[in-house]
Amino acid sequence: MDTKSLSSLVAFGAAAAAAGLTIYFLTRRTQEEEEKRTSQGAVMAFSSFDEAPDENTVFIYFGSQTGTAEAFAKDIATQAEERQLEAEIIDLEDFNPKVLAKQKYAVFLVATYGEGDPTDNAVAFHKWLTNKNTEADLSPLLFAVMGLGNRQYMHFNEMAKKVERHLSRFGARNICKRGEGDDDQDIEADFNDWSSKHLWPALERAFRSPSAVASPKMGATPVSSNIPPWAKKAPLKIKFLDKNAPTPPPPAKGVTGTDTHARFYFHSKIVPVAVDRELRQVADSHAGLTTKHVEFDLSS
Repeated sequence: MDTKSLSSLVAFGAAAAAAGLTIYFLTRRTQEEEEKRTSQGAVMAFSSFDEAPDENTVFIYFGSQTGTAEAFAKDIATQAEERQLEAEIIDLEDFNPKVLAKQKYAVFLVATYGEGDPTDNAVAFHKWLTNKNTEADLSPLLFAVMGLGNRQYMHFNEMAKKVERHLSRFGARNICKRGEGDDDQDIEADFNDWSSKHLWPALERAFRSPSAVASPKMGATPVSSNIPPWAKKAPLKIKFLDKNAPTPPPPAKGVTGTDTHARFYFHSKIVPVAVDRELRQVADSHAGLTTKHVEFDLSS
């Protein structure tokens, strides 16, 4: 190879290397900009509303990948108009937490995409919702949720479960049973059944008297109102003791007048706890928000 050919080859190699570095840095900068844009999505997507909405309106949020949730949102809006109620449909891509905090009634129709993930238009909403550092006061909000999914997937309707769980965490109150649409069967029948039997009866009660459904337990009557007079005098209290702690002596006649020392009143026996499992996905024992599955070993 002569000197001229060698020089040409070196020049070609240098040019190729320079082009490769240019492409690399351009690609890297594009990726960094995309990551920055995605990380800021929760803030950027939440700035589309400037005015506080009407509290007498049913706001219908949808998270949709194929359009089914959006179609159901339009159906609910039509049903609201038939009942002389105002309704507004909101794409979760335009979700604004400050606006939600000022709303009274909201319906969420959310599809689960893939393995428990939000749909593309609900990514920023999902980040805000599930962020452990998110602080929000949604105590004025009465909401209902329906999920759209497929039971063939492990995380069936996971997005709806998250919405229900985290909105409750922020103080919002669920007014009816969560709807579960199964695309593997008849999702339209699931929607019609939920909206007619659960959603609209609850919404109609809420509009007549919001306090009638202002309970964390899906609009149920507060437990305290069902307590008989004698139970208020002698409320049941449970205290878990260390297994080595001495058993306290039973009380004599209390406020109920029952002699607990009577021969046939009860026979107690100390037995070990075999299973102690928390049933709630998000429990807070200090706030009394805990549900336990407990099994006792009676074999000894």
